[in-house]
Amino acid sequence: MTTIKNDKELVEALKKGEESAYHQLYKDHFNMVKYFITNNSGRAEDVSDVFQETLTVLFEKARDQKLMLTSAMKTLVYSIARNIWLNRLRDQKKSPKITDLETFVQIEDDDDKAEKEIQFDVLEKCIEALGDPCKSLLTQFYYFKNSLVELAEEFNYENTNTVKSQKYKCMKRLRVMALQQI
Repeated sequence: MTTIKNDKELVEALKKGEESAYHQLYKDHFNMVKYFITNNSGRAEDVSDVFQETLTVLFEKARDQKLMLTSAMKTLVYSIARNIWLNRLRDQKKSPKITDLETFVQIEDDDDKAEKEIQFDVLEKCIEALGDPCKSLLTQFYYFKNSLVELAEEFNYENTNTVKSQKYKCMKRLRVMALQQI
């Protein structure tokens, strides 16, 4: 089995379909994915499934010669696993408070990604500070993709125009709060 020394060699090994690449990914990144999923409403079975899906995505990208690293491999693995897990939670209509990995692993990113993370954190804090019904309304509309009709029923509004109006007011409050934070 080939010894893989860095991310560049790992990508090349993946492109060649070398088994050592998958062993290396498992050794280096499984615990990171496990930590994220188990701290965000997941079970041990979920971890294995999500990690296998993550490896499948990486394999397909490597096979199609579309795998190019613009950040560390751990960042790519984490991003893929996180998106897979969030999609599953969304499909199950679960909305947990997501605990990311900053406490587990320092993720390397370029300046643009770091800035987007800061903006995301500010936005997340502002949404939390909005309180209900705004927080719930915006989450149901944008995250769970509920229709205006569904929202009118759930929030006991007279009609969809009332939902639109309330959503507009909530978004306006959110923008003001976010701009004050930036």
